[in-house]
Amino acid sequence: RSIGAATTLEALASQRAGRLTAEETSQQGDDSESFNEATRTGESIARIDLTHRRSDKLSLSAGIEGAFNVLESEARLQENGAPVFLPGSDVRIEERRVEGSVGATWTPVEAVILEAGLRVEGSTITQTGDSPLERDFTYAKPRVALTWDVDGQNQVRLAASREVGQLDFAEFVASASLSTGVVAVGNAALEPDKSWRFSAAWERSFWDDASLTLTWTHDEIRDVVDRVLIVTPDDVFDAPGNIGDGRRDTLAVDLNTPLDRLGIKGGQLRTTLLWRTSRVTDPVTGEERGISEEKPVEGEAAFTQALPQWHMN
Repeated sequence: RSIGAATTLEALASQRAGRLTAEETSQQGDDSESFNEATRTGESIARIDLTHRRSDKLSLSAGIEGAFNVLESEARLQENGAPVFLPGSDVRIEERRVEGSVGATWTPVEAVILEAGLRVEGSTITQTGDSPLERDFTYAKPRVALTWDVDGQNQVRLAASREVGQLDFAEFVASASLSTGVVAVGNAALEPDKSWRFSAAWERSFWDDASLTLTWTHDEIRDVVDRVLIVTPDDVFDAPGNIGDGRRDTLAVDLNTPLDRLGIKGGQLRTTLLWRTSRVTDPVTGEERGISEEKPVEGEAAFTQALPQWHMN
């Protein structure tokens, strides 16, 4: 919504709910196992953003966002009919989060855009059940970025920012896969990872509407979220946890091109390739390794075609 000639207001509200029920059984000779899980989730978000254009070269922005997230889970593991205690098997987790932001965009000359902003996030996470705990977090997340249009075909982008990961509530609760024999427990003490992110990108435009982009990103990470051991009186379990500092480098290649020149009218091809390397110290062996579950190479290709004669894509 426009407020006067120079100010724009944007408002957003959303709510999402989910439910998961699962049951798994395993029989090997005389040994039997069963795992049952019932989980309910909810997410509510409200956000307001204001943008004010001070002049042709300077615009200011401010925003505030509030969120309430909840997860409630009950999980039961039995071996030969006897229950096995799993930390995080009966929990309710609530997160109340507020984030405020301010920013400015300045165009000192026609080919250069400078952006600077600051977001401050405050949240409270409350966990009740078999692992009761309440924690408060406050994080400041500054960001600066520069965009330079070198000429009509080449653009360079540089950015530095402070990033804070979002906790996955599923990592607070117990889970099991009897087919693989992996049983993971929840970790109520889990914290989000924090990183300084530096990125550089070069975009090359060609043909009428095609582009090739190379992006390098380097992350210096604190409190890496990975895998740790949880020891109980009965057993030793795998769990998510913070294992110290780490780093990550990512090279991305993006190609976006229309296919009219190849005779496919209205066709569009978008491809992305990622090469990723990361290092962190393993908490058990003390040796350096990659961050768990991060793939060293990923790729995606998407083809779309507009068919206006059929009013469809």
